[in-house]
Amino acid sequence: MRRSLAFLAIALCATAVRADVIEEVAAFVNGQILTRTEMLEREGQVRQQLARQFNGADLETKITDARKNLLTDMIRELLLVQRAEIMGLDLDKVYQQAVENLKDQQGIKTNDEMTNLLKQEGLTQDELRRILLRFNVPDIMINLEVRQKLVVTPEDMKSYFDKHLDEFRVLESYKIREIVLLSEGHTDAELKEIAGKIKAELAAGTTFAELVLKYSEAPSRFQEGIIGPMSAADLAPALRDVVSKMKQGDVSEPIDMAHGLHIVQLDTKTEAKEPDFEGVKAGIENKIKQDRFPVALEEYWARLYKENRIDIPERYRIFADGVPNNVPAVAPAVPAAPAAAGVKPGG
Repeated sequence: MRRSLAFLAIALCATAVRADVIEEVAAFVNGQILTRTEMLEREGQVRQQLARQFNGADLETKITDARKNLLTDMIRELLLVQRAEIMGLDLDKVYQQAVENLKDQQGIKTNDEMTNLLKQEGLTQDELRRILLRFNVPDIMINLEVRQKLVVTPEDMKSYFDKHLDEFRVLESYKIREIVLLSEGHTDAELKEIAGKIKAELAAGTTFAELVLKYSEAPSRFQEGIIGPMSAADLAPALRDVVSKMKQGDVSEPIDMAHGLHIVQLDTKTEAKEPDFEGVKAGIENKIKQDRFPVALEEYWARLYKENRIDIPERYRIFADGVPNNVPAVAPAVPAAPAAAGVKPGG
């Protein structure tokens, strides 16, 4: 549930339901209300974000897909904030840290500046707190309740290692710089003459990279002649035979290749190495956790849906893909919030 943070985007989705406005309920979550206005404002925020990446028909397709989960995301956020309260998470601390981060991002130096900005955006402190908690608490809760509860045993890691040995095997490879003198447009004598000039200039102190720019006729000249790292198996046999005998920094004699002469400098050589379980164990653990996380997260959502009361009026179900209406056998511990004045059911 990672999202980018921009103050104006937050403000767009922050307008509170006023008592003198007849508002429609889009969802009840343990008695707390998500309104139609909040949902439409979230849609506007999503549209702005997508418009930065897509346009035309692609944009409309992305928006159509996103609308299916507008309420889904909002319901999940509210469930996680409610669960954080039940678990005793220090929401005051989370809020204060979020405010400090926001002030740093926006270059706000004093509390007075913050208060003035909230007035300009038409936000109260309570509204800002609600927004920032819904923005920050979900990631904290998912880390606590899903990521940190993923267990990978030594047997799991060893099994993965044994099945993916090729992923951990280090092959012999080379990173080289090349000067390529093409046969086309040159006689053999001219190629040898140019190669002699290169050798003389190297001896005089000119760097290989400088000579690449001056003489090479291959596209690699625009990358200082660098190619690779390439496995030994991917190098042309004539080139492999030469570089395999070189040390780092060595420069070869001209090598006859299919399209001309190659002069190469060995930048780095990586020796072949068989897999070492102890050396890659931590990476395997992270990989297994990453692979298991999506399934664990879906199971977590399913459990939250089952344990909490969720009521979505029929006309808003198209915006809550995968979220069931539910009345749990045991009422959740979240105290039901009183309905705001001017709010009516959206059925």
